[in-house]
Amino acid sequence: MRQIFRTGHFQALLPLFALAAACSASNFKGATPQKDPKQDANSKNNGALKNSAGKEKLQRADDGSENMTAEGSKNGPGSENVNGGLSQGKIPGSEGLPTSPQVCSEEYRALRIAIVVDNTLSNNCTPGVVQTGEGGWCGTDPIKPNSPRGDADGFTERQNAIFRTILKVTNLDKQVSSKDPAFRGSEVGIVSFPRSGEEYDKYKLHSGAGTIFPEKMTSSLSLVPDDTFQNNLWNMLKFTHKPAGATPYEVAFKGAHDLLKAGRNPQDPRPDVVLFITDGLPTDQRPSLVRAARAMLGTTPVILFSLYEPGKNSETQNAPAKSTLSDGWNSPTLQWGHRPNENDGYPNFESYWKELLKLPSEISNSVIEVEGSQKLNAELDRILGVLQSCK
Repeated sequence: MRQIFRTGHFQALLPLFALAAACSASNFKGATPQKDPKQDANSKNNGALKNSAGKEKLQRADDGSENMTAEGSKNGPGSENVNGGLSQGKIPGSEGLPTSPQVCSEEYRALRIAIVVDNTLSNNCTPGVVQTGEGGWCGTDPIKPNSPRGDADGFTERQNAIFRTILKVTNLDKQVSSKDPAFRGSEVGIVSFPRSGEEYDKYKLHSGAGTIFPEKMTSSLSLVPDDTFQNNLWNMLKFTHKPAGATPYEVAFKGAHDLLKAGRNPQDPRPDVVLFITDGLPTDQRPSLVRAARAMLGTTPVILFSLYEPGKNSETQNAPAKSTLSDGWNSPTLQWGHRPNENDGYPNFESYWKELLKLPSEISNSVIEVEGSQKLNAELDRILGVLQSCK
């Protein structure tokens, strides 16, 4: 089986070490979430939600809108490049999501969705610069020309996929609510990491002026997806044009936890889910703190979308990260991964590296391989369809 955890270009990581604050040494208690090995090969996610009478289906449209149709539904992508125990209709950790009337309307589930975005340097080797042409693209998710919104700044696939995901959730929720006034709808929120190259140990919650999309979980039913909202949301997501820093998973999970838990009503029956978009292995000095940060989320399902560059294999994709981290490990000044009082006691670099390789599967319920960032939108759509289905 192909190695599923890959990292893009980390040449800029060594200068970062000198600037970055050390990862937090706070201790948290909790068990690493357990995998559910069950798969259901016969279950199918067709991207549609059928009402109990079987007369109508909510169908996802390619343009980001949602259409009501009495016809059949569109199948999402197949299960290729999917690992971590995911079949077309099952995600480990999703089987226990509630199906009560307070959460589900017919066969459609309301969720609290935290979108966690890796905005590290490996996404675009020249931050803020639009790449041109297939041969000129540099990084896992660089800025491309020909923005679907028509602006001159170009776009990233992360920007486009998150934009479309929020619109889809909002439009679907409003359709269901129009038929079932008691339906509460979903909540969505966005957090990226790291905040900057100099703030390696901090995350950033995102909002946009005029979008009524504050720096917290936001009700989809409160959003008005008109042109003004869409323009503001699109511009807000341009933070993906200026990546910085390395890949601290501990910070990512702290951000997800704080986003989901802040102001949460303990009586709210809607389940939390984390959609974690990343292009690389973690660079944390202490893998134990990553596991502890993940444990803070308890049984919340975490679906990790692993972006990697087409044509790469595990060795060539991971080689830059391994070389850079090895240099950091061997640096007398940095001692990355074995700095005194900030390490997990690995005797050599290879043992530390192997631990990093294991982390993505340990801290997620499923790892979804995305070979080429242009496929991210389709994979997000497919997985969200599984999570939203109360079947």
